[in-house]
Amino acid sequence: MGGKSKEKIRIPVIADGEPVATLEGWKEGDKCFWQLIDPVLQPPRVIIPKTSINPTSVHSRREMVRMLHKELEIDELNKNEVERYVDELRARLIELKGDGNTGSGKNKAKGQKNGEEDKKPTIKTTYLELDGSIIEQISGGRFIKWTPGKEGYEILNKVETEDAIYLPANSEEEEYGAVLLPEKPEEYESIEQLVEEIRQFIHRYVDVSSTFLTISAWYVLLTWVYERMNTLPYLRVIGDWGVGKSRYLDTVGGLCYRATIAAGAITPAPIYRLIRKWHGTLILEEADRRKSDETDEVVTILNCGFEKRRPVLRCTKDNPDELQVLPTFSPKIFATRGRFQDVALESRCLTEVMRETDREDIPVQLPSEFYEEQKRLRNKLLMFRIRNFHKIDPDAGADLDLGDVEPRLKQATVCFAALFKNIDGAYGEFKNFLKKLQREIVEERANTVEGAVVSALFALTHVTDVTNVTNVTRHKIGNREYIKLTSKEISEYLNSDGILKDIKPQRVGQILKTLGLHTEPVRIGDDVGRYIVYDERALKSLARRYLLKQDKNEDENGEKTDVTSVTAVTCVTGDRGEIDESQLTEAHRLNLAVYRYVKERGEVKRSEVIEAMRKRGFDPESVKLALQVQLAAGWLVEMKGMLLAGR
Repeated sequence: MGGKSKEKIRIPVIADGEPVATLEGWKEGDKCFWQLIDPVLQPPRVIIPKTSINPTSVHSRREMVRMLHKELEIDELNKNEVERYVDELRARLIELKGDGNTGSGKNKAKGQKNGEEDKKPTIKTTYLELDGSIIEQISGGRFIKWTPGKEGYEILNKVETEDAIYLPANSEEEEYGAVLLPEKPEEYESIEQLVEEIRQFIHRYVDVSSTFLTISAWYVLLTWVYERMNTLPYLRVIGDWGVGKSRYLDTVGGLCYRATIAAGAITPAPIYRLIRKWHGTLILEEADRRKSDETDEVVTILNCGFEKRRPVLRCTKDNPDELQVLPTFSPKIFATRGRFQDVALESRCLTEVMRETDREDIPVQLPSEFYEEQKRLRNKLLMFRIRNFHKIDPDAGADLDLGDVEPRLKQATVCFAALFKNIDGAYGEFKNFLKKLQREIVEERANTVEGAVVSALFALTHVTDVTNVTNVTRHKIGNREYIKLTSKEISEYLNSDGILKDIKPQRVGQILKTLGLHTEPVRIGDDVGRYIVYDERALKSLARRYLLKQDKNEDENGEKTDVTSVTAVTCVTGDRGEIDESQLTEAHRLNLAVYRYVKERGEVKRSEVIEAMRKRGFDPESVKLALQVQLAAGWLVEMKGMLLAGR
């Protein structure tokens, strides 16, 4: 009896031009076996485990067809095609000898009648990793083959292996411009010079802030080596129509690695398919969702897709016991009119609020040289990918000091450090951008119902910063300390002057619990109530997450000023005279716009304010929540009477 066969037959199972499974067969002694695996996962997942087969038996053939057809319930794969795969495996198993070598010369000659070789299956694909090399489709229906860490590359029309012939996909996506591919590698002077070329190209056609311009240029570079990263942030531009969101996607998105452009009405299924097929950068225009919280499946894709090894699992329609593993990890750039309801997704976005430009040098219509220059830059970026893919260290940013930036934001953005760690000036500029982004995230978080509850809690306990949490008055009862404050008192504070309409103590208690604070019934002096248990760690965490940090800067006279109080109060009231609105965050622009609108009109209804701000490009929900929180914090004291009188 011979030992286990050294040769394993592998037949790719193709549906709609893409491999969906691999049929494997081999001999052990005089017996034949087969199994079906999913080759996408590493290590491959066994779909049908090792099963014996008699390749000459009609009964074995019938049983194998039945098992495969049951597992491969794919629209593009009918029973006749399944039978073809089974017959091909049976024929090749018959040719094998027990020691794993091919059959005798007689059998071999039979299989190669008239000198013709057995026909190999043809697979159409856009991406393939083979023997340490990366083979990917480029423009013109060709492949480029390159090996990380080695010089040079090959341009191929097809790739042939022992088991199959691989051809570039005939893709309507590329034909109609939904996917943008490079033509060939082109030389560039240096990484710094390449970044500057990208930066100048974006600036020529789009009006964004200087910092976001630089971040956009770095993000383009990041997309061309993103497979080396463990986490990725998303780029997002936000604003009303006519402010340049589509132009930004055309300009920046078109430079990204395998830019895959999709309309805003896209459903989850095409997103999974595009990511699996092209392994590229997903560009979503008008990405607003009717229900943009964690229950929306597209939001789930975006939440999972920022990190490696976070696929979405779904049961197949006709077989609940069978799981589908759907890919989500890829760079993504999108444009929205409003912010997402899901706070987790918001924290993964590097966002620029777009404004109508007053620059006269930006062309109204994109000229033909725009597309030619964009094509040249994609070719240079392909060369950057070939030369630097193996040099990227995903852990390069682990030792970088990003200050007080919260962990989620650090996790999402540390990947940039792998690109600019050794480039002068880039790290400092990126760190300043993160500080600004951190401030905006805190402001957005404060503009929620939870933020209003936290603001009321800290207002009633006189907490203004994480540093004075320990100064809160506490009462020791047994082995615990309590803050003499109840959910009812917070509710009454929020309901006073209509800050939050009809919020009940029970709701406040639920919110406190979700924020990590608990209440217990105790007696403090002569009073009995459900008072908040003092938890220094939880309170400090809430102060960091919901209160702006009290940074100290010098004003023009060299005196120390409180940056938080200036931006939160005087930017609203206008007490300092002229304000440079370009230096304000989105939340501060909203505060200022609301204040000016109300002050000009005197008494005004809240609904009128909300509608007026909507027409100026502000999200209505953001306006409502901003009014609630700003009133709760006492920032808009002068405005409070005006709003209430005109409610």
